[in-house]
Amino acid sequence: MVLTYERRYDEAVMQLRKTLEMDADLPTVYTYLALAYIRRGEYGAALEHLARVSSPTPGVRGYIGQAYALSGRRAEAAAEAERLEALARERYVPAYDIAGIHAALGNRDRAFEWLERAFDERAQLIGWLPWDAVFDGLRDDPRYPVALRRLPARQ
Repeated sequence: MVLTYERRYDEAVMQLRKTLEMDADLPTVYTYLALAYIRRGEYGAALEHLARVSSPTPGVRGYIGQAYALSGRRAEAAAEAERLEALARERYVPAYDIAGIHAALGNRDRAFEWLERAFDERAQLIGWLPWDAVFDGLRDDPRYPVALRRLPARQ
């Protein structure tokens, strides 16, 4: 995970493949392997790995939509965001995941709306916001540094 957020995608893939050799039943490995593939632009491989995730893991719901959006399958990405938003009205769906799909689609206002919710719910992945590549397209927006100030101070 850390290698992925450091944008060392090739190393992340190598390490995660080794981890799979040790434990092929660990769902987080498939999740972060998929994320590394998304960041490398290998969307088909990412979706294959996401299909192997057997239980909810951090980010997994949003990575499917991100893969669709970044591969040009915008209608499917928008449908995935809508599906997750509807599901979030019935049960917990991490707002950070939905924000990531909107960021990948270039929907800045919606991305910031869902990031706000992610802060309010203290989403598990919100601390990775400064390093998460899906939000690169938001970094020049004046709302982005305001959002970063909401993160706890790093020691």
